[in-house]
Amino acid sequence: MQHQGRCPLVGVVLCTLFSALAPTLAHSQLPTPGAVIGHAEDQIFRPGGRGHSLAPAGSPPQGSAQWPSPVLQLADTEHDLLIADLRNNRLYQFGYRDNDWRVVRSMYASIGKAGYGKQVEGDNLTPVGIYRITSWLDGERLPALYGDGAWPVDYPNTLDRYEGRTGYGIWLHGNPRRDEPGLRPPRSSEGCLTLTNQDLNSLKPAVDLGQTRVVFSDEIQWLTAEQRRARQQAALERLQEWQLAWESLDAEMLGDYYHPEARIGGLDRAAFISQKHAVNNRKEWIALRLGHITILDYPGHHERLLVEFEQDYRSNNYRSVTHKQQIWQKGDEGWAILLEETLSGAS
Repeated sequence: MQHQGRCPLVGVVLCTLFSALAPTLAHSQLPTPGAVIGHAEDQIFRPGGRGHSLAPAGSPPQGSAQWPSPVLQLADTEHDLLIADLRNNRLYQFGYRDNDWRVVRSMYASIGKAGYGKQVEGDNLTPVGIYRITSWLDGERLPALYGDGAWPVDYPNTLDRYEGRTGYGIWLHGNPRRDEPGLRPPRSSEGCLTLTNQDLNSLKPAVDLGQTRVVFSDEIQWLTAEQRRARQQAALERLQEWQLAWESLDAEMLGDYYHPEARIGGLDRAAFISQKHAVNNRKEWIALRLGHITILDYPGHHERLLVEFEQDYRSNNYRSVTHKQQIWQKGDEGWAILLEETLSGAS
């Protein structure tokens, strides 16, 4: 049986690697994909050996620029976020400590043997996107290749399915114990993100199953607090405009905030506007209160935002509290909602 997206099982040749191994792991010095270097037992970096360095490329610079670019705002219900810099083979734990958000830990991570930007099942690419860790699989119940264990993530997510991406079995997992303390080459999995067992285990206190997000990013920039606040404020203003449009009882005005190809809870844009016309005809007033807002810069080729919040909806004849997620996309006409879904039901 083929395990798409996972690293291959023990005894199978792991992957096509690189034509040469560079003396450091800096992106500018990564070898290009090419010849098969060897079998599983040969494809490990040894500490102090050729090709191994723990000095990260693309790390946060000293001084004030300490915000990773995907993070614009995190809700008060979130305490840790994992951010994978796929280009530079780094995984960052971004956490709330001492009344502030900061990079708590940085570690080396290996990615898919074909690189990143997963599109179809079996392409050996690591996905680019934002996912949640869904469960923990203990290493005692897995083949030795996965080391101390694995965290599956929810690839493909709603945006992946909307854009036709396929595949399954994307995990964050350890290395075979027999190979430690070595590191796998930068590109050596079928799409998973692989860590040393020590690093994998160090993240356990930070992971809340079903809640903790992992950002698989094709590019990380480091922002000053001022840069981050400016982007955050612009996003919040757009969200507030959408909120006011909903409260206006004007279905056409609300529809202007949705992309022509939008999907809103299973409806296309035209069906959504029609539904709002019917609902609003029975309303005298609507009031929305948004809380626990998270805003993340969505990685990839398009300029997008993931916006998630708790929505307290009140009107003259109905009230509900829901947890919503939106994907905003910037186009020629400005920002518009491409996808919207309710993550938890009305209460």
